[in-house]
Amino acid sequence: MRTLTYTTGNKARVFDLNTRALRVNQLNPMRVSAWDYEITGRRVINAMRKAKAYEMTVTSRDVDTLDDFARLAEADFTNHTPGRLLVNNTWQQAAYIVDSKSDGLVKPHVQQVTFTMVLLDGCWRFEKVKNVIPTAASALSMNFGYLGYPHGYPHAYSLDLSTPVFDTQVESDTPLGLRFYGPVTNPSILINGNNYQVDATVPDGATVTVNPISEPPTVTLTNKDGTVEDIFHLAHIGNGLGSGDYIFEPVTPGPMDVSYSANMSFDVILYEERSGLPWNTLN
Repeated sequence: MRTLTYTTGNKARVFDLNTRALRVNQLNPMRVSAWDYEITGRRVINAMRKAKAYEMTVTSRDVDTLDDFARLAEADFTNHTPGRLLVNNTWQQAAYIVDSKSDGLVKPHVQQVTFTMVLLDGCWRFEKVKNVIPTAASALSMNFGYLGYPHGYPHAYSLDLSTPVFDTQVESDTPLGLRFYGPVTNPSILINGNNYQVDATVPDGATVTVNPISEPPTVTLTNKDGTVEDIFHLAHIGNGLGSGDYIFEPVTPGPMDVSYSANMSFDVILYEERSGLPWNTLN
């Protein structure tokens, strides 16, 4: 069963686009994979994934929900706060809905509207999350899963461990994000020889999040009361990519050698990227 949702930019409303109220029947246009590039001699240069516009036809049996969707999507565009399209609870992309046209009544009490949606990231991303939770001074529990992570675990451990944690299961260099859970001081993790470190004191119940895919990339501290602080200036950026001390260093395909201290809980987040929406996300 395919699921498709649109979350507003302020995260206040999630619209299910696979119901009688709002239904998108086809995603095939979004499956197209296309890079922008230049050809010179026998080389391809300046290859990049750009934002692209697609049409998305919505059939609705509930004009109030349809109106809410159109109104809040327009507010996202007006406020420069893109919404997020999520397919099968896995593949996601930031999006603006920039215009619409009515196809009229397809049958009594059923409206059909075609929206133009600009997908901003240039690619679909699937967050693969590895949770590392200390359970004893001699061992860690490593659970591979998806979004969401309960915290508030005990942190009375000090044993330094070096463990090959998991295979990346990706085919190309991939953005890597991190979440460090307090209490911890100057959290750091060494992955494939690169040091990912933030020189910050993280209180109990607080979280440091390293997000390499936002524009621009961010390092934030979310306090127990929900307030968020920008602590980018406390992150190690070394001399940039390849310097060995760069907080936003992507990881290469294959096994990841990871060294860390067992006195903290953290998440490692891999952002697998695809130009087109995978075909196995069924209609």
